[in-house]
Amino acid sequence: GFEACSQGFWKNNYERWGPTGFSPDDLFLDAFQITDLSSPEIPADFNPSMTLGEAIHKTGGSFSQLLLQGTAALLSAAHPSVDFPVTPSEVRAIMQATFAGDLAMSDALAWINNGNAAEKECGCPIE
Repeated sequence: GFEACSQGFWKNNYERWGPTGFSPDDLFLDAFQITDLSSPEIPADFNPSMTLGEAIHKTGGSFSQLLLQGTAALLSAAHPSVDFPVTPSEVRAIMQATFAGDLAMSDALAWINNGNAAEKECGCPIE
């Protein structure tokens, strides 16, 4: 089976982010290489200056879950000790398509949550 680390793990263990190549201070849009914000599902109050550290602490509805779960998936995919089921490029592509309006947020969340579900099955190898 595949592995993943939960959003709670990433939220509470910034010191473990190092091997991913990402920092809590990195801008969310830069980390996901998102340049198109055309989706009508993006809330008007979305902050394009949000950091990954802010995204991993999001609570609330679907858009907040997309930010939170997407960040956890990117970190798990990028960590060399985590056998995540997809690559960082694939996680980025899903997020880019969602922000561009080419993929429904609900479909993106289902895809991301499928990858993150590996944590429940096989655990996080760096906890």
